[in-house]
Amino acid sequence: MPALPHRFLLSRVGLKARLAFAVAAAMLLLLAAVVAVGLHVLERDMRKSITDYQTTVVRHTREELDEKIGQRKDAMGLAAAVLSRRSEGGVPTAEQFRRHMSERPVLGKLFDEVFVIDAQGALIADAPQRPGRIGRSFADRDYFVQAMAGRTSVSPPLFGRATKEPGVVVAAPLRDAEGAVVGALVGVLYLNGESFLAKLGNTRIGKGGYFLLMTRDDKRQVVMHPQRDRIGSAMDNAAHLPHARAATQGYDTTLEGTTRDGTPALFTFQPLQSVPWSLAAVYPSQEAYAALEDREADIFWAAALLAVGAGLAAWLISARLLRPLVELKAEMQIRRHDPDAAARQLSVSTPELAEVVAAYDELMLHKRKSDAALRESEDRIRGILTHAPHAFISIDQHNRVVEWNRQAEHLFGWEREEVIGRNLSALIVPEDQRAAHDEGMRRFAQAGTGPVINRRRELEALHRSGRLLSLEMSVAAVRGPGGYCANAFIQDIAERKQQDSTLRESQKRLRLITDNLPALVCHIDRLERFTFANAHVARMFGVEPAFLLGKTVSEVRGRRAYEAMQPHFDAAWKGKSATIEHEVTARGEHRCLETNLIPDHASDGSVQGLYAMSFDVTERKAATARLEQLARSDTLTGLPNRHQFNERLAEAVARGRRSGKPLALMYLDVDHFKSINDNLGHGIGDEVLQEFGRRLSACVRATDTVARLGGDEFTVILEGLNSAQEADQVAEKILQAVRRPFMLGPRSLAVTTSIGMAACCDGQTSPEQLLAQADQALYQTKAQGRDGYSRRQGAASGATAAAAAA
Repeated sequence: MPALPHRFLLSRVGLKARLAFAVAAAMLLLLAAVVAVGLHVLERDMRKSITDYQTTVVRHTREELDEKIGQRKDAMGLAAAVLSRRSEGGVPTAEQFRRHMSERPVLGKLFDEVFVIDAQGALIADAPQRPGRIGRSFADRDYFVQAMAGRTSVSPPLFGRATKEPGVVVAAPLRDAEGAVVGALVGVLYLNGESFLAKLGNTRIGKGGYFLLMTRDDKRQVVMHPQRDRIGSAMDNAAHLPHARAATQGYDTTLEGTTRDGTPALFTFQPLQSVPWSLAAVYPSQEAYAALEDREADIFWAAALLAVGAGLAAWLISARLLRPLVELKAEMQIRRHDPDAAARQLSVSTPELAEVVAAYDELMLHKRKSDAALRESEDRIRGILTHAPHAFISIDQHNRVVEWNRQAEHLFGWEREEVIGRNLSALIVPEDQRAAHDEGMRRFAQAGTGPVINRRRELEALHRSGRLLSLEMSVAAVRGPGGYCANAFIQDIAERKQQDSTLRESQKRLRLITDNLPALVCHIDRLERFTFANAHVARMFGVEPAFLLGKTVSEVRGRRAYEAMQPHFDAAWKGKSATIEHEVTARGEHRCLETNLIPDHASDGSVQGLYAMSFDVTERKAATARLEQLARSDTLTGLPNRHQFNERLAEAVARGRRSGKPLALMYLDVDHFKSINDNLGHGIGDEVLQEFGRRLSACVRATDTVARLGGDEFTVILEGLNSAQEADQVAEKILQAVRRPFMLGPRSLAVTTSIGMAACCDGQTSPEQLLAQADQALYQTKAQGRDGYSRRQGAASGATAAAAAA
């Protein structure tokens, strides 16, 4: 027997059963809500109690561990101090150490092993004694390094080099009489032995819970674990311990997660105070919350029984209350066949049933009015579609035309009477597309969906004459009594497509022109975002134009560069063209750009954007700078030439007037330079001038100016002098520097110079007067025999007189 449909089975269920089921369901939902709230509160309280209990247990255990570790650190520190006092050098002998251990056995009870290490890291005494261990080096152990630094420390888990046993080491420094560290006293607690740390690994929380210890450094090593093979390994950094890293950093926390084997568990972490370790307790969730799960099951079954009882009671009550509805049912069957029939009096005594009958009569009246309004609405819609600006076609789920307006007649050449009821494919669908169209209609008939439903699409269709039409169509699906119906608005877009094609061709030509310009062309909108960039941006900066689109000028150029350019942008936004010279880094090279900002005016005259054209003027500016440099520098020595010297002298005199400080000018030439040129050649002469210029520059400050006026004539401008006599010291320095032999290849040449000086102390001397005075002083030096310096007043220095006498 075939299975009955779900709706059919539901219709066979009586109202009483439905009411009973509804009451039972409502009761079950209400009880479920109450139970859920109660269980939530119960679960929250029990979880908190369990968490508080585990936290308390861990706290007591942690306090006990801190106390025991602290005792051992104090005992080790005290024993080290006592041994240091008993031994003369601070490091006890083996005999002294054994005597101390026998007299004070507490240290042997606190540690599994105790031994002494000297300053070189060698073991010199141990208890209990082990053969072959005396003399072994422990210098590379971190606890020995800590002890030699004067600190009592507790090590992370270590493995014995001979025993391979894991252990924790407590080391304290041994000091001599002056307090210097001379060795270490070391105690070992074996983690696999009978120490309190080993006992911690055997301690259980409940049946399946346990404790573990870990370090709080980056390594996060396991100090103690029930699985002894994990001692010394790194803690897992996995998803089931999301807060393990926080715990190892010293946080006090309790969280839920999973163990390494995937078992859900409750984790509690607390940091130890005596050492940088954390104590963790792991309690399986199933065991921790077993009582909670038992209570949840009891409450659930109690709620289910209550819901079933409520449903049974509701069924019995509704059977009595709904008996009058049988008469109302018969009356409604009569009214269904004759909606206009008058209602007969029913033998019902409840006002609720009377209200139902009145509501039914009102519903039937409303239906008649709605049918009339629907017919009127259909006539109005048909009139609208007839005069709509676009063609309208409606087809049913069988692809038959049910509506065809006047614009459709004009567009396709078919009259309305000719197409109503006909298959649309045979009328307007091109032959090569009919198979796909028919397949889409099959899917549409089943679910009211398809590739063209609720979308705007461009397609081709046939005119009655057979020519193809370019169309745009919007289709919507409507569900009616007979199934789905597709309504389509269609317009001819042949002219628009031609315009679009012309526009695309124009844009293509414009893009080709701009992409091949030797300049960067951009467009910027009112928000100063790039909306266009030509291909030159790729050639210049190595990025695609799309990289700029949507970004602001400030984002691309940087805030500081944009602030420097902003006044020019402000002028352009006011409708004035602007030119900016700015520097950029393109492909790792420093470039200088000249950017012209051209306002983009809207039809109302407002500026709606900016066109920016940027030209690379780096080479042009470099050429200009080179020309300027050549025009202001001496080509032989690289020093400022006469033109630049005149500028700097005028500037120096002006600065001297403002500051009130003396200024000195030296006028120099090379003694007997013509004889050097004539006898040794102009090549040697040029080398002499170059070396002469270098020695002059080396004798003055960076703020002073050395220039070559031409031939062998040089000048030196000395600014910011405390007195004019400081120039004498510089002159002496220059004379001494020039007198050193000039090494010109294999040739050694003796060269001297004559110096004329003039000083400007009152601020009234002009640059021309100062140069004339220095020139006169130079002639005075030559008259006195050269290789010296003179002032314009003719008062020669001691060096000048000596040179003249020679």
